[in-house]
Amino acid sequence: MSDLNPKDRELSEDFSLACWDRTAKLWDRITTTGEDYYRTAFFGPLHLEACGDVRGLRVLDVGCGSGYFSRLLAERGAEAVGIDWSEQMIELARHREDEQPLGIVYRQMDAREVDQHFEIESFDLVTGCMSFMDIADPTPALSAAARVMKAAGRLVMCNIHPIQTTAVRQWATDANGKRIGLTVGGYFTTDRFYCEWGEESYGEKVAVVQHHFTIGRWFEMIEAAGLRIVKLDEPRATEAMIAAQPQLAGNDLVPFPLLMELKRADGI
Repeated sequence: MSDLNPKDRELSEDFSLACWDRTAKLWDRITTTGEDYYRTAFFGPLHLEACGDVRGLRVLDVGCGSGYFSRLLAERGAEAVGIDWSEQMIELARHREDEQPLGIVYRQMDAREVDQHFEIESFDLVTGCMSFMDIADPTPALSAAARVMKAAGRLVMCNIHPIQTTAVRQWATDANGKRIGLTVGGYFTTDRFYCEWGEESYGEKVAVVQHHFTIGRWFEMIEAAGLRIVKLDEPRATEAMIAAQPQLAGNDLVPFPLLMELKRADGI
């Protein structure tokens, strides 16, 4: 995978999948060790809290990667099933399950096809921890998720807030270097982009294709999938979080995660 070069090809689905396969080992490491502190100390716990009491629930974790959020769900008593389109991610997730069995079933599949692999109305809860945003068009995946949810089921997903994924994004700082605001531009341009980050922190880059959707576009896709938003939250980093991880500074001023709880339109 070392020959992947976004300058030489379109940011196609095949290219995006190859990026996730290539970054799988690094992804598994940083989500397991806590190096990805945004996930382990910020939005991950907030997403888990938003899921509520999952004891005894059958939960489908869409875009599970190497199993970070699936394990959190299982540790809370859920009957967790994790799916991801990256075979490399699923292999790593299964390896973690072999090392520390939690009863999680992992399957490699396209999120748009979950209704072809699982019984209709067979899950109490569907989750997506920073995963639906990585799909070029999330609508078919949301539609498939709606079909495998029970009538009274919920879909709780966490995505990067679109204010953080604009083409122009730059922190504004005071004379002492303290973050005081975020400058953004290009908010209304829905697009995909090649994103690299983490080399300074992790020793190597995470390099994947990401997508930008406005909040209005999320509403449109969710409604088109036969779902409705019943709760939307834009949580900020708390003082305690920033004290523990100073790199989170600024996330108390503008939102980073966008949490949404959805229900089937015919189940409300």
